[in-house]
Amino acid sequence: LAPPAVRGLLNLRGRIVPAVDLRLVLDLRGPAATAPGGHLIVFDGDAPVSLIVDAIGDVCRQGSAALVPVPHTLAGPARDLVAGVVPLPDGLLLVIDLDRTLERAFADANAIPPTGRPPRPAGGTP
Repeated sequence: LAPPAVRGLLNLRGRIVPAVDLRLVLDLRGPAATAPGGHLIVFDGDAPVSLIVDAIGDVCRQGSAALVPVPHTLAGPARDLVAGVVPLPDGLLLVIDLDRTLERAFADANAIPPTGRPPRPAGGTP
């Protein structure tokens, strides 16, 4: 059986891709956005994964120098998944750690990660 965050599968140009509900992984409560969301395709190694998101805004490139530490005011389960923040003129952009986010999404003991490899141990790569 799939873990709760895996909401289904997509056929992406002939490849079967798990669709992960990012709202569940980040433990975001409350109603989703009223507009239909989207699928953001990311790669775990060579394996594509679809992240189901509420909305897709601007796409921007920021160098790692723009990344600042996570503010102490950010609390809750999502804090462990945020790699840092990028200050923007109108707010903060939270940058998620993709490896940790996918590890949490596929954390169910019976789940097989999209790479077909065993999950990475917490705290680093083998």
